Amino acid sequence: MPETDIAQQRFGLAPRKGDAAGEAQVAGLGSAALTALLCGELLLRRGFAHRSLGETFGAALERVYVTEFALALLLPGALFLWLRRRPAVPGLVPLVLFLIWGAGHAVAGFTHGEAGLVFRQSALAAYASFYLLGAIYFANAERAFKRAAVAVLGTAVALALLDTIAHALLDAAPLRGLENLYFGQCTLAAGVLGFGYAAVCVKGWARRKACLLALALLLWRQAQHVQSAVALGLVAAMAGLLVLGALAAWKAESVNASRCATLRRSGALAAALTLCAGLSAFVLRGGEAGRESAAWNPSLYSQALGRYEAGKLEESARDGWPRGRGPDELAPEAARLYAALDELPSPSAKNNAWRLLVWRCILSDGLHGHPIRGAGVGRAWRYEALSVTNYFSGDPHLGLDSHNSYLALLYRYGVVGIALLVWWALAWLRAVWAALRRGSDPWLEGALLFCFYGAAFASVTVALEGPAYAVPLWLAAGLAAARSGSVDFRERADTI
Repeated sequence: MPETDIAQQRFGLAPRKGDAAGEAQVAGLGSAALTALLCGELLLRRGFAHRSLGETFGAALERVYVTEFALALLLPGALFLWLRRRPAVPGLVPLVLFLIWGAGHAVAGFTHGEAGLVFRQSALAAYASFYLLGAIYFANAERAFKRAAVAVLGTAVALALLDTIAHALLDAAPLRGLENLYFGQCTLAAGVLGFGYAAVCVKGWARRKACLLALALLLWRQAQHVQSAVALGLVAAMAGLLVLGALAAWKAESVNASRCATLRRSGALAAALTLCAGLSAFVLRGGEAGRESAAWNPSLYSQALGRYEAGKLEESARDGWPRGRGPDELAPEAARLYAALDELPSPSAKNNAWRLLVWRCILSDGLHGHPIRGAGVGRAWRYEALSVTNYFSGDPHLGLDSHNSYLALLYRYGVVGIALLVWWALAWLRAVWAALRRGSDPWLEGALLFCFYGAAFASVTVALEGPAYAVPLWLAAGLAAARSGSVDFRERADTI
């Protein structure tokens, strides 16, 4: 008797008559709810993710927010399905340990920190639960997986159209509730990768033309919101799939026509998007675009760090100290910050150098504070000298975001937290690589593109802390895990 069946009988979980229908209903409702949540996060972003249920259902639910409410509502159903079906969830043990580690820090945070900051900062670990939801609710659910993928692509097109209308009809004013700059970091990028890959995979010129038309719209709107973080994510997405495709082709379980399909498709996508980027850079060269392109020059930042190390504050500079503050004990550090940042040629270059200095500071604090267990949650992290400069625009009470989720994780949860996340990532990569070795699957590869994009994006943003970024990323990883474990993998076609 299979080991799973023995365990089910031992704990009284053996399937009974009618259970299959109930399980299917729970799985269907859960996958539909996750798809709706995913589209809401991508379309309305913070306006949806941070929406209080009290706005609709009364003051009693004022502190209950959409994302956290959905997580609490869906976790029991996921546990029920896992106990009944025991679907394969790559990296289950390290991820559960990571969640327990984060919960332990949250409990400790309530004893010495501020409750509001505990909830806010604990999201870095808690949102990983969406990986479990995606992997369980979409396990062996091919139709639900495809509906979610199509819904995401439709959301990206809808947002691009709304963005176009906002600029054409409302004199460049963003539509209310839509953040004009930041949705381009996640939603439009997901659409660019999705439609770009679909154009490579679909059968028939009619469908391919539709994909190319949508891709052109998304690239046009993405060009209006281009940022270094987006370019880095797109490059990482294509490079990640290329490497995985090459490894899968090298170690394929059988020699057949599809063994190099992943590599061939990812290469075609990389070539096409690189060509588009090159043409855009050629057309937009000079002016502001030329100044922004200078932000990719590494020598700028080595020079900026040199000015930082040698920075001095003249006495005359104190008269115009920003925001009317400037205690003497912060003067040398603030002077170094101004020396590093003021002479950079563009806003993007200033932003990048600012992040480098923030990363340097939080890494130092993490390594010299509590490197093994981390600093925990409940207290704000501050870069005091930066807070008195014109380069800080946040809420002093909340402290400063690290703008690098991995450094934030190291600082909050220590080497133990990082090690658990790496353990999970290796188990997840092993599962998807094994799936690609068994056969080619464009749907899985499309999900992997967004996973690689999000992983790189998190290295320069707060992508694992903010729900508008974290929920799509963790759900995409969960959907990829569910797809890689589907029983009918060998029978999948090479085209969509």
